[in-house]
Parts: sequence; structure tokens; C-alpha cells
Amino acid sequence: MKRPIQKFKVLMLLLVSATLLSSCSSDDDAPSRMDLLAHKWYFAVQEDLSTTPSIVTIANTCQQNSYYNFLSDGNLYIEFFQFSEDNCISVVEMSFTYELIGDGDQLLLRNNNSPESQIFNIEALTSTEMVFSQSTNKVYLRR
Repeated sequence: MKRPIQKFKVLMLLLVSATLLSSCSSDDDAPSRMDLLAHKWYFAVQEDLSTTPSIVTIANTCQQNSYYNFLSDGNLYIEFFQFSEDNCISVVEMSFTYELIGDGDQLLLRNNNSPESQIFNIEALTSTEMVFSQSTNKVYLRR
């Protein structure tokens, strides 16, 4: 009589294990490029690619307040800060609309105050780092 009960227990254990494993989520739940992008990103480093070797400028304590705020509705707000007589002040505020293009590897920006648009290459995009570039400039942002 013990043998059928043990077989039943083993069978139930296998059935429960199979059910639990099949209900686990897959890696397909990784955040999309838009989910990664839609945040407030702070300026960290700028690289001038027009010179050889390139010139790297690390943001000072005031410039680190400069940000790119990508909203999930396609709006982008940018504000730059700079020291003026030992005071950190906002020197530029701009607004754009943006769109991910090229399989999410490029960023199309449209200026809200003119018909101009620009395309940037997204070189890196993680939950904590973003790097984008154009032909003569590369910008490193952090969250």
C-alpha cells in the first residue's frame, strides 16, 4: 500500500513543479527603449568629436543640474545651468517633441518654436546611463 501512495506523492510533486515553472515570467518583460528613455536625465559629460583627439568636458557642480526631461507623451524639456559670478543659474530652457526612430536607435527632435528638426544617434541607453551623438558632438547623461 505504501508504494502507490509514494508514486502518487511523486506524481503530485512533479505536477506542481511543472505548473509553477510554466507560470514564471520570461525575460520578455524587459523595459522597452521608450520606457528607458522617458525620464529626467542629468548632464554629465560632453565630448567634442570635431577635434583630434576629441575634447572631453566633464560637467561642473552647477552644470550637473542641467537636464533633459523626456516625458512619455513625446515632449522633451531641456534646461541648462551655468555659473555666473559664483551663482548657479538657469541660462537656457527649451522644449521639443521627440520620437524614437530607426528601431529605437535614433532620436528625432522637433523644436516647438521652429520647423527645424534634428536626428541624434542613441549609442547607449540603460536604466542609469544614456549616450547620444551627432557628427561632432557626444553627450553623456545619467539618472
